[in-house]
Amino acid sequence: MGDCNSFKLITVDPMILLTCNNVISYFIALDEYGVGQNCASVSSLPSSENDATENSLPSSGIDVSESNFPSSGNDPESTLPCSEDDTLRVKDVVVHRTTIRSDMIEIFKDSNVLEFLLDFTVLDANGQKEKGKGKGVQRDVLTQFWHEFFTVLATGSSEKTPYIRHDHQKLQWEAIARIIVYGYTVAGYFPVQLSQMFISTCLFGEDGLTKPVLLSSFRSFITGEDREIFYLCLSDDFDPESKDILDFLSIYHCYKKPTKENMEKILFELAHQELVQKPRYIVNCWAPILSMLQVHAAFQTRQSLADLYESKRPTSRKIIKLFEAETRSECEKQSLDHLKRYVRSLEGKALERFLHFLTGSDVITCEHITVEFNSLDGIQR
Repeated sequence: MGDCNSFKLITVDPMILLTCNNVISYFIALDEYGVGQNCASVSSLPSSENDATENSLPSSGIDVSESNFPSSGNDPESTLPCSEDDTLRVKDVVVHRTTIRSDMIEIFKDSNVLEFLLDFTVLDANGQKEKGKGKGVQRDVLTQFWHEFFTVLATGSSEKTPYIRHDHQKLQWEAIARIIVYGYTVAGYFPVQLSQMFISTCLFGEDGLTKPVLLSSFRSFITGEDREIFYLCLSDDFDPESKDILDFLSIYHCYKKPTKENMEKILFELAHQELVQKPRYIVNCWAPILSMLQVHAAFQTRQSLADLYESKRPTSRKIIKLFEAETRSECEKQSLDHLKRYVRSLEGKALERFLHFLTGSDVITCEHITVEFNSLDGIQR
């Protein structure tokens, strides 16, 4: 093995060795490269940013492909996933990589769009068609849409809540709700960065929201620095004259004088203000459309919704459990061990980028990831 800061797959006959070279930087740059192939090859990782071109991807080494995703019975090439309704008609749609958020909203303004299975074609910044078709492209488009949505149309830290804008009226918000329904029903994609409490309000209403649940969601909504103040407000070290605490409360327009006795009530009221009251117009737009998801068990109770969020969030342990591989030699076993060791070293955005590279999605959308080994001979090394 090389040093721990480099990562590159090298195949040596009969040994298959996994080493490193700047993989994390590569995953961070994946938006420029593009995802959408039905199969990703770990051996295709470029050794530098200059190598990240379409022609730099060899087809040998360890192939890691996402599997166990149903194909559409209406698609002769069986490259598109399907929903539970196998009678969906296929509809060709075109989106531009640079305007993918507005393009998606425009497509999903059509109230009948959920009756179709969309076959996406992506145009790059130069107006050229990107390579790749099928389920990988579909999940990649959904992933980029939600990345842009959370940047432009949502607020919050680890959990985000949509906020109103003058250029987004009822038609736009309803279109975004249809993207959620389509993403989950057809591609198994659900944007777990959306506040769980916000989605719960859309599905089940405000009744049943408890103080612990609301405060927990508020903790995830505020920034890391504000979270420290949040904990301080509920601790024995609470000081009602603390400048940090008063600044924190003023950000959310608190009009009560804080005391040790009323501090928890104030935090609950602020959480309700930010997570329930402010996005109420969006809840009203989304609720009738998101109710279509309640045919799925994951959206029938608050607990099943919490379980869905937990199952979709990627962790290194979950991704490793998805790997399915048949090792026929000690060399292949060592290579698989190196791959698992690398995945365990990833956290946060780097882990999401790795999953995005393999499946086109930054959340878990498949039940298995098949790892296959290829032996290279001669000049193919």
